[in-house]
Amino acid sequence: MRRRSCWTESPPLVDKNLVRMDAHVAGEVRFGMLETIREYAVDRLVAAGERPRLERRRALFLVELSEHAEAQILGPEQQQWLDRLEREMDNIRAALAWTLSEPNGAELGLRLAGSLWAFWFFRGHQTEGRDWLRPLLDAAELSGIAFPVRAKALFAAGFLASLQAEYGDAIRLLNESLALNQVLGSNAGSALCLMGLARVRRELGEARTARSAAEQGLELARAGGDRAMGGLLTNTLADMCLELGDVTDAAERYEEALALWRDLGGQQSVAYALGGLGDVQRAQGRSAAARALYEESLALRRELADRPNIAIGLRQLGLIALDLSDLVDARVRFIESLFAVPRPCQPAGRCLRSGRTGSCGYRRGAGRTGGASRGCCARPADTHRHAFAARLASRADASARSGASHTRARPLDVVMARRTSADTRTSDHAGSRRGRAAAGACGPGDRQPPVRK
Repeated sequence: MRRRSCWTESPPLVDKNLVRMDAHVAGEVRFGMLETIREYAVDRLVAAGERPRLERRRALFLVELSEHAEAQILGPEQQQWLDRLEREMDNIRAALAWTLSEPNGAELGLRLAGSLWAFWFFRGHQTEGRDWLRPLLDAAELSGIAFPVRAKALFAAGFLASLQAEYGDAIRLLNESLALNQVLGSNAGSALCLMGLARVRRELGEARTARSAAEQGLELARAGGDRAMGGLLTNTLADMCLELGDVTDAAERYEEALALWRDLGGQQSVAYALGGLGDVQRAQGRSAAARALYEESLALRRELADRPNIAIGLRQLGLIALDLSDLVDARVRFIESLFAVPRPCQPAGRCLRSGRTGSCGYRRGAGRTGGASRGCCARPADTHRHAFAARLASRADASARSGASHTRARPLDVVMARRTSADTRTSDHAGSRRGRAAAGACGPGDRQPPVRK
């Protein structure tokens, strides 16, 4: 149902208490109805043979909305668009469930789920995004899907896989998308894929290959005149410079990205560049300057409700507190970072899924992706990297008890901290809500657990 910004009189169905008109939100009037009335209305639609037509209309409306949002979500109205999409999540889930059940619905579903890639990331819905994209891409194998639609969906699936440390899948999907974008001659699509591949190669320890991919992507973005894409890749390239120990070049790149994103108004990317500059300051031993940059970055992330990156900011501040021997603050920051994003498991204390206590399968020396107890942690990197924060919290505890002072971390620790903090993107609280979505009855999402103190 399309909405109008104002009403001169109550709609008849509202007057008869068949439809509820909710409070105005951001200039919108939203409608709802009691579950029993909704079920009766669905039955009448089915009996009249009208449900498929209306389901398609809803899906088309949401595709149009999500594609428009994708074009705006990196700009000055970022928060408004993220909030708007969050309000539409129940409708989005129902529409995606319908596209999976409809014989010819895969293309609409891929357009919808693919164009939401940034939303899935910024709002911590990575798992849910992948859960929709995976069956839609499987269904697309059996039917002819337009190359641009398939390329965007493959990128979205690969990008989300990379955030969850499933690097083999990420490389395969991103390379498939890159090949399609090259056939299409899409500089923007190719640059996006190269950004994703650069992130993966960095996580695999292939920093020079990662830097090369980021440089290629940045060249394509600039050739196409895409400033937002250029800003994303400038931040990515700065990460690679820092990874290689080129602190001066990293600082220049972050400064360049910061100026660009302040001009474009993309607050999430402003926060990212500020955090990067904080890493540079910390690597150079300027803890006070680093803390100020981290705090400015975290404030922006809180305003945006950017849950994955809130955890990164908290962990950055925890590392600074360790540098300054403020062990109490360090412990508080690290523990708060563990609960900044709702998770299926926590590496220290009680596992929220299995109910077991202990490290939930974390093994020392298990490699960067760690090891997880079978049937408990769905993402191995989840456990390994969360264990890093938990160990830092324990280290702060032990130091406080012993009265020991903390020695400043070497510059390499900055890189390690940045890598390990990225795990906040490895899972989200949403899970798959397909059952409710298929029935058209999607309630509020799971609530975030309170910060434990």
